Amino acid sequence: MPSRKFIPRVQKLRAIKRIVDAVSSNGWFEDQECNRAWLRDHLSTLYDRGLVLYDELMGCGVAAARHRFSKLGGDVRESDGVSGPKNVAQ
Repeated sequence: MPSRKFIPRVQKLRAIKRIVDAVSSNGWFEDQECNRAWLRDHLSTLYDRGLVLYDELMGCGVAAARHRFSKLGGDVRESDGVSGPKNVAQ
């Protein structure tokens, strides 16, 4: 069982960047800066609100990115009944 821990504030952005780099290296991820920025913001918001801890960020990053993109790498639109990050934040 992984340990549950917090990221020291000075290391948070570097840790999230490493996670975004790992997730965006998958073939199904549309590796554009706007998508990387979305994932960085999404993970940072989840962490800052205390919804996930450090050891949970990678799983959340993969799940969020897979949810956002279809199997073919296309953008999954909210009109298809999929909630985006701005819907979750409300």
